[in-house]
Amino acid sequence: MRSLKIIAALGLLAGGLFLIPTIWLTPWKIEHFYTRVLIEELMESPQLLSTLRILEPMGIDFHSDDLDDHSMESAFRGQERVNRNLEILRSYDTASMTAAEKLSRDIMEDFLSNIQQGLNDWLYHGYVISQLSSIHTDLPDFTINTHQINNTADAENYLARVSKMAKAMDQTIEVARLFKTKGVVAPDFILSKARIDVESFIAKPAHENALYVSFDERIKEVED
Repeated sequence: MRSLKIIAALGLLAGGLFLIPTIWLTPWKIEHFYTRVLIEELMESPQLLSTLRILEPMGIDFHSDDLDDHSMESAFRGQERVNRNLEILRSYDTASMTAAEKLSRDIMEDFLSNIQQGLNDWLYHGYVISQLSSIHTDLPDFTINTHQINNTADAENYLARVSKMAKAMDQTIEVARLFKTKGVVAPDFILSKARIDVESFIAKPAHENALYVSFDERIKEVED
């Protein structure tokens, strides 16, 4: 009995020695670090997870009732994350790596460096609101064309996502106001076209709105 306890304790210790650095610190193997970076990025975007649909076939859908965080706080977290991950990546010794391993490492460094430059050097550049691609078009498009409704749970998640659009819009408005204080504002013709799109979207009665029509059509298929 005592031997079993010792073996179990050693197993827990070994598991801790592997899991703690893999999840929170510097993973023992760089391949585990690559996996962690990928998981971290995916976990930050419920919408990307729904687009890729890599979890749903396994019955995992914790993300399916949520939208991406559009706040500046999310961007700041991204800064911290990419800065930390680049530091960890560059701490690995390349002397013992094969040519293929070095190539993988260099590709990851280039990938993270591009993200870092975008978040650190160009964070307050670009237009928050645009007539071509902005939250007022992207969210309805995502909800209608990407969010699948195959059962009652999917339908409830659809409604949950629609209910969270107001928060996402408010976050975007706050970001736009911040950008304005830094002198970054879209030209009037862009804002005018975006406003026309918004007014057109909300002008119809609720039962004729694209979000309602899409839900109504697809929920009937589930009920049938």
